[in-house]
Amino acid sequence: PDNYKAMEYYRIAMENGSQWGKLKYAVGIYKGTIGKPNRRKALKMIKELARDGFPVAINFLNEIGQKY
Repeated sequence: PDNYKAMEYYRIAMENGSQWGKLKYAVGIYKGTIGKPNRRKALKMIKELARDGFPVAINFLNEIGQKY
């Protein structure tokens, strides 16, 4: 239940322009926090943030060996 609340919070933050919200939501999707992981969708979102220069997204991608 708390995972669902957290993901809803991150989704709302993302929809209101928060880079942190988008990253947290994407990582939740990547890990399958509230269901089956959707790595393709998550990586697309994280790569968008990295291309916009968001350092935490860049670090995440570097840690998992992904280019942006």
